[in-house]
Amino acid sequence: MNHLLLQQANPGGNARVHHWGPVVTLLAGAAVLAACGSIGTTTKPHSTKSKAHASSKAKAPAKSGNTGNKPSTQATPTSRCHSSKLSVALVQFEGAAGSTIATYVFTNSGSATCTLFGYPGLGLLGTGGTGLSTTVIRQPAPESTVTLQPGGHAWFMMEFSNSTGYANAQCPTSVSLEITPPNSYHYLVVSGRGGQLNPYGGTVTALHCGTISVQPVTDSNPV
Repeated sequence: MNHLLLQQANPGGNARVHHWGPVVTLLAGAAVLAACGSIGTTTKPHSTKSKAHASSKAKAPAKSGNTGNKPSTQATPTSRCHSSKLSVALVQFEGAAGSTIATYVFTNSGSATCTLFGYPGLGLLGTGGTGLSTTVIRQPAPESTVTLQPGGHAWFMMEFSNSTGYANAQCPTSVSLEITPPNSYHYLVVSGRGGQLNPYGGTVTALHCGTISVQPVTDSNPV
């Protein structure tokens, strides 16, 4: 009698094959059926159908645009005005009670736009370029950046006491005036009427010549 191969369903997937010994089937009435064949017994496998797990679909990478370098559209910062690219001149003198107010103008003589911000520096000069006593007082005032196109202007004002109220006290009159643009290291020289200043300061008993109050540059002509 042939050996029978029985397949036992494996819930986990593949069927396991077991080898069995001779199977003797005893029937009531004891008749052995033999018809040149063997008795085959199969067991129905347990259903191995299971709900398929949803496959995780990887998200496609987002389409990227042109990754080539594009020229920057950010404007190049405008540099400050250098003394070598500026000129300065007197606009006018104006008398007040016991004092003089003078207005000057910077002009951009260069070919590029530049900026000025803040207070100019001042220095009185005597004969032969000798330095005279100079005290500069910055008057509190709003400061703003003034942009000068080629040929553009920026103005500033200064004020100083004249000899009124100082009796016979005398202060020297300058021959020329050094004016240093804001945030610069080199000065410009104004000669002629714009360089002839006679500022007083202090008191009659404590004379302090060369005291000048100055305002920051502005983009509008104050005259």
